[in-house]
Amino acid sequence: MFAKREERTTTKFAGLTDHPRKAKAEHGNPPDWQIKKEFRTQIQARIWLQEMSEAGCQVKKHGPGWGWGFTYTIARSTK
Repeated sequence: MFAKREERTTTKFAGLTDHPRKAKAEHGNPPDWQIKKEFRTQIQARIWLQEMSEAGCQVKKHGPGWGWGFTYTIARSTK
């Protein structure tokens, strides 16, 4: 029999933070980490995060910060 081939899929992650450098390190310093937007209000930030979720990104909906919106790609293995 043939062994199942492991496949790699990717998912975009979006989040909010008040400390971009710290957040990047906490997420493992992804090579495609990008600050997408700076926000003046928490409402603007939450609307952006909802839009990113609706666009197919995985998001962390609750967190302490909201000053900057960031994205990066998560690689996942499947069997």
